[in-house]
Amino acid sequence: MDDVSVTSGPCAFYSRGSGTPSDAIWSDTPTGTAGLASFTALTNMVVQNGDVITNNSNTDVKDLLVETGGTFIINGATTITTHGTTVDIDGTLTADDNSTLAVAGSSAATISTTGSQSFYDLTIDNSAGATLSGSAVIRNTLLLEDGAFNADSGQVLLPSNATSTGRLG
Repeated sequence: MDDVSVTSGPCAFYSRGSGTPSDAIWSDTPTGTAGLASFTALTNMVVQNGDVITNNSNTDVKDLLVETGGTFIINGATTITTHGTTVDIDGTLTADDNSTLAVAGSSAATISTTGSQSFYDLTIDNSAGATLSGSAVIRNTLLLEDGAFNADSGQVLLPSNATSTGRLG
């Protein structure tokens, strides 16, 4: 019988201060020592109360959770892609122009928002679909690449005004 070695990394990284996904501000426990994180489609990102995280490069995560009092900023020209089942925005989401939140994967996903959250581009690329619970304002494009988008228990606004034109893509 051959020896088997199993290596496992953290399933979630919790912010321990303000910064970016590549800064040494992450811990694998809510109160642990801060250090570097390696975000992948298999690790959750949790933005804790009082912290401001600025996504300044394309980032893949499993689930994205922004706790009450936390802030997640998606810089313009960057994408945060979730591959799990949960996008939970209880805090504040700031989506700069030309930014994208992409919901990918193959298991049904839920996008939960507290209050009205504003997205620039929202892409659904999940073969099992995504459900919105809460309110989403999409200032540019709601792109349905794969899977259904169910907003029966939420509200989607696609505003058209002098500064933006919300549309289905």
